Amino acid sequence: DRRGTELAALQARIDDSLELVSRINENLSGGRARFERAAVEQLLLLANDRLQLHRDVRSALAALDSADQRLAAMADPQLFSVRQALAQERAALRAVTLPDVASAALSLSSLIDRLDQLPLRAHSPTVYTASAARQSADDSGQPAAQGWQRLLGSVRDAIGTLFTVRRDDDARALRLLPPEAEAMVYQVLMLKLEGARAALLAGRTVPMRESLASAAQWLDTEFKTDDAGVRAAREDLQRLQGLELAPPLPDISGSLEALRVRLDGDDTRGDTTP
Repeated sequence: DRRGTELAALQARIDDSLELVSRINENLSGGRARFERAAVEQLLLLANDRLQLHRDVRSALAALDSADQRLAAMADPQLFSVRQALAQERAALRAVTLPDVASAALSLSSLIDRLDQLPLRAHSPTVYTASAARQSADDSGQPAAQGWQRLLGSVRDAIGTLFTVRRDDDARALRLLPPEAEAMVYQVLMLKLEGARAALLAGRTVPMRESLASAAQWLDTEFKTDDAGVRAAREDLQRLQGLELAPPLPDISGSLEALRVRLDGDDTRGDTTP
């Protein structure tokens, strides 16, 4: 009888030990699952931060892809709503049209480098009128001057209004501006293009477009619009004005909210477990 009682007590202790081991295994398994879900939550937080604070679409998409891979490895059917929200958010991020800032900056740099090759518009008057002194003399009613006097007056007027026409070595265009004025025209255009490039690199769409529009207007006013190089520069400016540096971004917080609902449910069940 005593041995039977000892065997029964031993069997009871063995059963208690097995139950304890089973409970430990269950807790460890649940702990690993909670750890995986916490890691997924951190990835979703990272994706939202990169998108909302830095407008970094590529990094946000990479974080969402990694979170979906972890959820797929967990194979938890209760997380299906999280993966469904992730699929929608990843598709929305892939649909965002990102501007090629590097290509646009290189286009502006190339345009700045070839500014001195663009011919200026000639600023010569298209209508010539007689001088006021001559008109007043003719209208005064005085008798007309003799021929040699008229010739002498014409020569004097010509010398007084003399100007120099200078042609470039490559015969691109006739320019009637002094060298200082020509240099100022090129300098103004370069400043406008530099301002557009600075706004481009800073991601500011409105200042970039304003600078590009001002540069295009300066080209139309001061340069020969029928020149092939000027036309090409004008087309580049018009193309760059269509860039949207800050496209609208989708909301990717739905998957994070769905996951937190699942985590809150796990915490509630854990608190009620005896």
